[in-house]
Amino acid sequence: MRTVKIIRQCFSAAMTGIQCVVFDLDDTLWSTAATLEHAHEVMNNALQTELPEEPIESPEQFRDRMRAVQKDFPEREHDFGFCRREALMRMTGDAMLAERVFVAWHKARNEPTLFDGAEEMLRRLKRTMKIGTLTDGNADPFVISPLKDLIDFHVNSVEETGFGERTQKARRTHLTENTTEMPCNAIKHRGEKRTVICGRAFGICYM
Repeated sequence: MRTVKIIRQCFSAAMTGIQCVVFDLDDTLWSTAATLEHAHEVMNNALQTELPEEPIESPEQFRDRMRAVQKDFPEREHDFGFCRREALMRMTGDAMLAERVFVAWHKARNEPTLFDGAEEMLRRLKRTMKIGTLTDGNADPFVISPLKDLIDFHVNSVEETGFGERTQKARRTHLTENTTEMPCNAIKHRGEKRTVICGRAFGICYM
């Protein structure tokens, strides 16, 4: 029913001049919890292979390590890739080892299982409008099947836009408009509320 509702909303949008739909990735096209749980397991397995004596940590324990990095680097707290790499570096004391573990985690993080009907929905939308994705995390749709063949552009929180001290969420929204080369009122955004708030400030409609 969730996918059917999104399809109806998007095709209704197409009838009112909307030319592009932008999706948040996590919990819109797949389950964040299931994806990150699997990726964390892969990360722990990689750590155990490299450092058998290293105790296995829960996701919450590792998040504490990342929070410590964010506290030390507030200017990069939005860059979860940097925070994870730095946390792994502090944990292992070996930059090359930390990078190998990060690569294993990142690969698993970008192997989500799409919600039932999501791929069909995207293929139908692709016939009439552009499809974009938006994230403040580490998801990369250009390496995720079948997304890599369906989306026109992707925006993440690490990209810079010259917005100075404004929030990363506002930067993402600004980038979305620049990437599509469309006015914001021609773009529909489907996703979490925290990106909806900044999207509205730029005229992007929320579904």
